[in-house]
Amino acid sequence: MAAAWAATLAIGGAAHAAGDADAASSAAAEIAGLANRAIAAENAGDMATVLDCWAAGDHAILDDFPPFSWRGADALTAWLADYAKEMARAGETDPVSRIGPPLSVRAEGGRVYAVFADIYTYKQRGAAIREDLLWTIVAARTAQGLKIESMAFTGGPRK
Repeated sequence: MAAAWAATLAIGGAAHAAGDADAASSAAAEIAGLANRAIAAENAGDMATVLDCWAAGDHAILDDFPPFSWRGADALTAWLADYAKEMARAGETDPVSRIGPPLSVRAEGGRVYAVFADIYTYKQRGAAIREDLLWTIVAARTAQGLKIESMAFTGGPRK
């Protein structure tokens, strides 16, 4: 009886592990789809789609230009406006982000956390610049699907 019980636990554990792996793979694919849609829309200047990628309600955003932190229901629109001002101030044009597959994904409790490598290129007063960033997002499951609630950009020196 003990051997049968041990075999049942082992099979159940393997099935649970396979289920966890399937759920993690599904969350990774889902968050990657959302992230790619948001980045493609931003690269194309399609702000309606960018806004549609975000959940309703309060947001939190961190980035490397003043005021460095945006919070609340208007955080995304305020960040977009400040981003445009920062680009104009610094003489930056032609921004493009290219993300890879998620480097890290964790899904739990209706939310998905993911980190992406983001190669961000632009021109600064005509000179080509590249920044290798990490883009971290947290998305929530909503009635309309997975939507971004918060994001942070972290990066190294400009090249």
